[in-house]
Order: sequence, then C-alpha cells, then structure tokens
Amino acid sequence: MLVADHLHPAARKAGITAQVGFHTLRRTLASALVANGNDIRLVQELLRHSNPLITLDAYARSTTPAKIEAQGWVMQQLVTEDSKAALANAKPASTLTM
Repeated sequence: MLVADHLHPAARKAGITAQVGFHTLRRTLASALVANGNDIRLVQELLRHSNPLITLDAYARSTTPAKIEAQGWVMQQLVTEDSKAALANAKPASTLTM
C-alpha cells in the first residue's frame, strides 16, 4: 500500500515522528502546488473541493517564504533518486495536450 510501503518509510527517513497518513500527503501536495504558483482552480479540481474558496482558505496560508522553504526541504526528503530523474525528464503540464 502507498502509505505503509512508501509514505511511512519516507517520513521516518526525513525524521518525522508524528502520525503520517494519506491526508498528510494530500495536504502536502496541495500546499506544494499552491506554493509553486499553480492555478488555484487546478488545485481545487485535483483535490475535488466543491469550490476554489475551500482550497484558498485551506492552502493559501502555506505560501509564506519560510513555509515554502520548509516544504521544499520536506519534498527533497521524500523524493527518491529515481523519481527525481523522472521529474527532471517530465514535461510541464502546460505543454501536454488532451
């Protein structure tokens, strides 16, 4: 399972001793997307919030410079070398066609 096989070991590696679960990953993803300047409507749709105001209320607070720096460190701890290589070779979502 995602949480037991990947998230818990990554959290331990990062020195996180608090309870970590799926919603921790969900909140981290949303915060990282907002902090990196993704459109709030896109984040809202990915999280399946009923409207963008819910997303803004929950995640706009996480975009101060100190919080962005801390989130970047956490993301570096969670990303494996294989996934870093895949991310480096990935095309930005704005270049993909549907």
